[in-house]
Amino acid sequence: MKILNDKCIIGIDPGSAGGGYAVLSLDGQVIFTGVFKNRSPHDFALDLQESGIGSVAFVWVEKVHAMPGQGVVSMFSFGRNFGMIEGVLAALQFRYEIIPPHDWQRLVGMKSRVKKNKKKNIAGESGTEWKNRLKAMAQRLFPKIKITLAIADALLIAEAARREYLHRLGDGNVKICTSDENRA
Repeated sequence: MKILNDKCIIGIDPGSAGGGYAVLSLDGQVIFTGVFKNRSPHDFALDLQESGIGSVAFVWVEKVHAMPGQGVVSMFSFGRNFGMIEGVLAALQFRYEIIPPHDWQRLVGMKSRVKKNKKKNIAGESGTEWKNRLKAMAQRLFPKIKITLAIADALLIAEAARREYLHRLGDGNVKICTSDENRA
């Protein structure tokens, strides 16, 4: 597949359950996706090197932190994933930025997670409901590929990064693709 200007955008979700990554062309086509579960840093680096993605214009990695109730082993795995991602990106000399979840979610038009509020008698949204909502949004944006929970966030992060990159580029001739017809 020919990539617009031979540049691509990468979105990375370090994820507590393995996480994933997605590569998009500047015109919004999905180049490829991958997951970190049961993969080594070497596997991740090879995916990025041997994919033929051209030059990487922009990479966003979701900012992660410890969550209440998260176990020590889980948090260690989470941190290990994040360090591995930064190490591989640095070794490949890819410029990257760390983006808080609420920033990339705003850029793709995702409404905030409904939090529990006893005073207002709001039940709130479970983690599963929230993740399914993210998956549904990714499926709407990329209807031609099968979206899984493992890659949904990465695709949305990549799309937000693509929009931000084009915005920063400031080129009035570059159209941000929002229609479903051009999505792979």
